[in-house]
Amino acid sequence: MSTIKVIAATLGTIVLIGAVAFLVQGTDFFLYRAFAPAYEATRRSTFEQSKAYNDGMAHDLQDMQIEYARASSDRERAVIRSVVVDRFAGYDESRLTPSLSGFLDEMRAAQTGGAK
Repeated sequence: MSTIKVIAATLGTIVLIGAVAFLVQGTDFFLYRAFAPAYEATRRSTFEQSKAYNDGMAHDLQDMQIEYARASSDRERAVIRSVVVDRFAGYDESRLTPSLSGFLDEMRAAQTGGAK
């Protein structure tokens, strides 16, 4: 075999291996794009149902309740109220204790200007 044929065969093999590797990686990317959103939604839903997440949210709300009680001015209470309402906007209130649920309702009512 001549030297040119050997070089051409070697380059052809390298290009072929590169093309196959690109196709495999490209397919991986397109599969990821198709299935990643559903996978991530399931993962987030599972996380939001976990005991650690719900215990942490309850603990945060309890800390905010204590800070609200300690607040010395209306401005501090308004800031805490705003943080509570924003932080717990999409949270499932049924996972809270009755006292924390009542506090959250009170914060939401005060934030909107209504009384509950």
